[in-house]
Amino acid sequence: MRKIISFVLISAFIFILCSCSQNNDIDYETGSLDSLMDFGGYEFSIMQSDLVESEQERFGYLQSDIMKARIAEISADWNCSIKIVIDGSENLGSVFPTLMAGGYVCEIAYMIGSSNLVSVGAFHPLNDLKDYIDYTNSEKFGAYGILEQGIYDGNIYTVSPALWPGKQIPIGSYGIFAVNENLVKRYGLDDPRDLLENHEWTWDTFERILPEYVINDGSVRAKSVNITHSILDFALMNGADYVTVREGRPFSAIDSPEITETIDWCSDVFSQYSSCISFDDHDTMVPKFLGDQLVMTQTSIDQVIRFMGYTDNIGIVPMPCGPNGEYGKWVSAYSENTCFGILVNAKKPVASARIIDRLCDVWEDYETEDLRKDFYRTYFSDSRDIDLIFSIFKNSRWNYEPNADLLEFFDSATEDAGSGRSSAEIFSKYLGKAKQSVEEYIIPNHQFFLQYEKAFNE
Repeated sequence: MRKIISFVLISAFIFILCSCSQNNDIDYETGSLDSLMDFGGYEFSIMQSDLVESEQERFGYLQSDIMKARIAEISADWNCSIKIVIDGSENLGSVFPTLMAGGYVCEIAYMIGSSNLVSVGAFHPLNDLKDYIDYTNSEKFGAYGILEQGIYDGNIYTVSPALWPGKQIPIGSYGIFAVNENLVKRYGLDDPRDLLENHEWTWDTFERILPEYVINDGSVRAKSVNITHSILDFALMNGADYVTVREGRPFSAIDSPEITETIDWCSDVFSQYSSCISFDDHDTMVPKFLGDQLVMTQTSIDQVIRFMGYTDNIGIVPMPCGPNGEYGKWVSAYSENTCFGILVNAKKPVASARIIDRLCDVWEDYETEDLRKDFYRTYFSDSRDIDLIFSIFKNSRWNYEPNADLLEFFDSATEDAGSGRSSAEIFSKYLGKAKQSVEEYIIPNHQFFLQYEKAFNE
């Protein structure tokens, strides 16, 4: 029913936009690639959502001197002007009523998290603009999992600037443990980073260290780990995926052997080592972790940077690798990421695509991955932490929040596993709704995924 309602809204929305928008194409919109060099003095507006609170925006990217110079170069090279407009709302919420009414807002949007606008058809599909913005360029725009937040019903609508420094940390990616390295050193504990480096960071090792990490010497009382979020990332590190293919057809994989095994393992671990584990939320966890009451805590890289960081001597490791996972392929699911999109009633979509493509080029002084890694040395003292950031980024998956109900399923599974319930009990309560979400929102993207892989491998 939700998808039917969305379809009706999208159809009405696009009809309004197409009816109200002006047909203002000029020659370069239909000309050859060689002719697309003069935009006729047109002014392109880029609407940026309120990103002040985001750690991804500490450079002030579009307002930075580097981007101002790049915008000036583009304007001179292509005979146009580019204006940055700051929208005071989160995720461009204030412009949505104007769009719904068929009003023109801008050519390009720059925001964190696009799924709400993507799902109602607010963006122009990029599939037919691939000649001008090659979204299969994984170095420039990120791998499939980074594109995933901008894909809806088999079409792609947004891309992320993966080459910019500091843009390798999607928001809400809770697939790491922050490690209190001061406690590890003071009490002679195995450093999880050493275990990771030595190919020992597995479920078996995780179980071994849980009782070893408990500290109670009179001056310090610390639990081994806090499970702050869901077990989705445990499942991904056990080789799980949202979709499986049988006889050439995609099906929901929410009840796959990998996810089943993960739920049952977590249920056993949470029960057997209940005295070693806490389940505090983020706001409760942070002061405990910084107050030496936790050796490890589940969190995200952006939250480590915001609330912890270099001076606190914090290390990071991924979720441990399960028996069906690929060791060294560190995966995490994220909620949202910085992206560009072209509004559905943009007057110059081809030119806008070319502008986005050029804006996303590598920055001067950050031309190589090693140079981009240097950006993070302000926050992490150990190069292994920084290497992990880039590894996770390359293997990230979107959690489909809020479109699908995957997080609701895994949050419920985490809570029930914490009470010792089995996968069978959990599936009996929550599986139907989760499978329906996969069928509605993820399986329709599978054909695009196959096309992406084919283009990527050519």
